[in-house]
Amino acid sequence: MSNDLQGRARAVVERLIIPTPFSVTRLTAAVEDRVGWPIALNDRATRSDLDPSVSGMTYKGPDAYQVFYPMGAETWWALLCLCHELAHILCGHVPDHGPTEVPVVSVPAEDVAQVLARNVDTLLPDMQKAQRAWGLYRCTLDEDVEQEAEMVASLLVGRVEAVIDSPPVPDPTATSPVLGRFARVLGSGRDHHH
Repeated sequence: MSNDLQGRARAVVERLIIPTPFSVTRLTAAVEDRVGWPIALNDRATRSDLDPSVSGMTYKGPDAYQVFYPMGAETWWALLCLCHELAHILCGHVPDHGPTEVPVVSVPAEDVAQVLARNVDTLLPDMQKAQRAWGLYRCTLDEDVEQEAEMVASLLVGRVEAVIDSPPVPDPTATSPVLGRFARVLGSGRDHHH
C-alpha cells in the first residue's frame, strides 16, 4: 500500500474521537457527528438478496446511511466488518443513492444469468468492488477504495481495542471532597475534547 493511502487512512482515524466507554452505538454516533448524516445499523442477515459471502454493505438512503454488517457474528469479526463499512462513510466512498436505483433490465428468464454476469458492475458497482475484497481472509484488495476502507477499518479497530483494553481512569473528585468542590466551582473540563 502506498504511503499516501496510509497517511490518508491515519488522518481519517485520528480525527475521530473513540468514545469511552466504548459501544457500537456510541462509535456510530461519533461517525454521525463527523459526517453530519444519520447512520442506521442493520443486521446483514436481513439482506437475503446478497451473496452469502458478502459480509457487509453500505448505501446512503434518503434519511440515513444504511449499514449492513453481521451483527450476530463473533464480536471481533462483527466489529471489523462494521468498521470497514463506517470507513467507507468516513472516506466519502458511499454514493448519494440507495440500492433501489439500479437499472431495470428486461430479458427472457433463461438469459438473466448472462445479463447479470455482463452487467454486474453497472447493477451493483460498490458492492461488486467490496465483494472482491471481502471474505474471511481479505487479501485481494485490488480497488483503491477497498484498500483505503480496509486500512481505516484496521486502524479504527486498533484504536477501539486500545480503549476497550485500557483501565478506567479514576475520577479523583469522587474520592476527595476538596477536589469535588474545586470541580464544581471550576467545572470538571469533561465536556472539552482535546
